[in-house]
Amino acid sequence: MTSRARAGTALLLAALAPAVLTLTACGTPRVPVGQADYSAIQRPSMMPSANEFVSAVMHTRDLGSANVDITVDTVIDGARQHLDGIGAVALGRGFGNILWTDPTGTTRIINNDVATFVRDDEPDGMWNQLPESAITPRTAFADPIASLGLLSDIRSDGAEEIDGIATTRYTGRLSADPQNLAAFGLTEDVIATLADASGGSSISVTAWADQTGQIVRVDSSFSGDSGSGTPVDLRVSTSLSDFSGVIDVGPPPSASVTSVSASS
Repeated sequence: MTSRARAGTALLLAALAPAVLTLTACGTPRVPVGQADYSAIQRPSMMPSANEFVSAVMHTRDLGSANVDITVDTVIDGARQHLDGIGAVALGRGFGNILWTDPTGTTRIINNDVATFVRDDEPDGMWNQLPESAITPRTAFADPIASLGLLSDIRSDGAEEIDGIATTRYTGRLSADPQNLAAFGLTEDVIATLADASGGSSISVTAWADQTGQIVRVDSSFSGDSGSGTPVDLRVSTSLSDFSGVIDVGPPPSASVTSVSASS
């Protein structure tokens, strides 16, 4: 990336600073309200950006929270994986409470500024609190619009109706570096291998903004080589709705939490 591009990215990221969150009931969450509730203070209308896409990203982040439906499909070294996630996220904070379903069962993951909590036995199982230094790859899905401030070659690609909502479709690209590949929920080893083998390939991103400037869907895809000569195909689709609702990303009750040591 050139120094000019870095400077432009820094300015855009500064403009996309996270919204202030407070305890305000203004929506219906799909997760139970608990010890820590996050929602947005709706800011006064700002001067619109000359770029409608940038304005939509800024506006969506300022809404503070959203419910999400996430679909993940990956093919790596011939192994296929499909995940479905449903829950709520604090936009711009990287916090979330998401229930994941795959062919082996369900897992709920809560991540906040305290720790990451994982429960495999819904709804009554014990929670595992991961050590502060540990993360789970699925926490990468807790901020679905984070990468939109880094897109290059952004262009408006026409009108499209999404789930009955009139939207404008935007397309752009991301470099296939480790930080951006992490958004597919990959392990560090896989990320390092794909980044080394990407050979300048890019991640394709499509985002849809409704007529009020809310980003209502984000799709990302990457196709490349695993480094061993086998194809890799990564796809993530996230739908956002019910913005600015009170959501629960607080820690579970301490009596239901078991800490996991860093050596586990």
